[in-house]
Amino acid sequence: MKKLFYFTVGLVLFSACNLAGDEEYKNVAKDLCDCASKSSSAISPGMNKAIVDMSKTGGDIEAVMKTRAEADPMMAMKDAEGLMSYATTLQKCTKDLEGKYKNLQTLDKDKDVQDKMLKAFEEQKGCELTAAMMKLGLKESAKNK
Repeated sequence: MKKLFYFTVGLVLFSACNLAGDEEYKNVAKDLCDCASKSSSAISPGMNKAIVDMSKTGGDIEAVMKTRAEADPMMAMKDAEGLMSYATTLQKCTKDLEGKYKNLQTLDKDKDVQDKMLKAFEEQKGCELTAAMMKLGLKESAKNK
């Protein structure tokens, strides 16, 4: 058995862990989204939308940041600070939730856990940014393997 609680933070991959069903994946996603959304207000709506859109098209966050910086350097700096704060909050939320879900286990393969978690995040209303960040984290993690 392996832990179920996956989430990467380079922007955040987490590895979460009685046997987890779809409802548990949804609960983990809801709890993490509720916790992380508190700090998402530090990111401008434009940057938030750009990250969500980019995650759907498979783009690159560095290219998004560069484009935003060229258009409005001051806002891009604020957004960079907001993203750092958001990532820190996401890491803290993940760590805090590990205790809550420490006994949750799965027989799923790592890729299946990641896919189910991503689906659970994408289904959460108001969780678009966290879903996008998870998707980015998984993409970065795959590159580093």
